[in-house]
This record gives sequence, structure tokens and C-alpha cells, in this order.
Amino acid sequence: MKKKLTEKLQKARKSVGLNQNQVADTLGISRNKLINIEKGDVSIDIALLDKISRLYGYSMIYFLDDESKEDEEITFAFRATELTEEDSYIPAWGRKILLNIKTFNDICEEVRI
Repeated sequence: MKKKLTEKLQKARKSVGLNQNQVADTLGISRNKLINIEKGDVSIDIALLDKISRLYGYSMIYFLDDESKEDEEITFAFRATELTEEDSYIPAWGRKILLNIKTFNDICEEVRI
């Protein structure tokens, strides 16, 4: 479970195009702490996992459940030199919008609309 969680944390961060410095700054933790969490050397509390899941646009279930189907590959471009608190949630917002559009398209195909 621990290895799966660390892999999902790294993959989710990369999927929204954020680096460790941006995430650590946004969450108010040190980069070293984030690195150690992603390596599995430091455990993560539920409050921090909640912040990370909201930042990345994933549900907490995705990180906690090995069987979660939320592992959808969604790619879009986002570039910023400095990530403000307001800007930090744009990648998650974009990911959620794109997932909703994909789900809508899948439903339309299934019912042949």
C-alpha cells in the first residue's frame, strides 16, 4: 500500500505539471518533506493528503484505494514562472474539467447520442 501511495503521489503531481518546489511552497511544507513523502520515508497525515488531493485534482480515494479507477491520463499545458496560491489550483481545475468532458463523451458514445 505504501509503495502504491508514493507512486500515485508522484504520478499525480507530474500529471498536473507541478514540480516539487511549487507543491511544497503551495502546501507550506519543505521540499525535503515532500521528497520524503513521495519516497515513502515519511508518513503523510490525512489533512495533508486532503490538501494534496485538492491541489492535484484527484479524490483522496484515488490515493488510498489500490483499486481506484481515477487514474485517467489527462494532458494539458500550464506554465507559470511563479505559482501563487490562487494559481496553484488551476491544474487541478483543468484536470477535473477535462475528466468531466471525457466522461460526458463516453456516456454519449454508450447511448449513441
